Amino acid sequence: MENATKAIVIAASVIITIAIVTIGFLIFRAGGDAAKSSVEKFNQLTNQLNDSEYTVYDSKSISGSEVVNAVKKFTKDNVGISVKTSGGSSAIWYNNTATIVSDTVETLTKNNRDVNEMYDELKADTYVNPNGEFEGKVYRDKNGRIAAISFTQK
Repeated sequence: MENATKAIVIAASVIITIAIVTIGFLIFRAGGDAAKSSVEKFNQLTNQLNDSEYTVYDSKSISGSEVVNAVKKFTKDNVGISVKTSGGSSAIWYNNTATIVSDTVETLTKNNRDVNEMYDELKADTYVNPNGEFEGKVYRDKNGRIAAISFTQK
């Protein structure tokens, strides 16, 4: 009788241990899924914050002085900035020259255009009137990274 009681206690202990381990794995798995979801949301939020310095210009009307400041601000960034003035025949690229196809930046190549040309009133293509009004547009590359900004004078 004593052996039977010990066997029942051992069997019950094994069943309880298996139940506890199973519950632990279920909780761990659910926690892992929640953690993965949280990390993904955190990464999305981080990307939005990183892009916010560029997206502030997207579909916004800004002054010429803000355009000049943006070109200077992003000089060291790997972003192309085009400026199309009302006196110019085509857009002028600063920092990098971008090739845009279907609103996606295909290529980005470094250029050495002098930002100071934006102040030369005798050059209609490059002069940016500080009081002029420009419309901004942001372009992304195939990886979703912001690679170019264009400013067109209204």
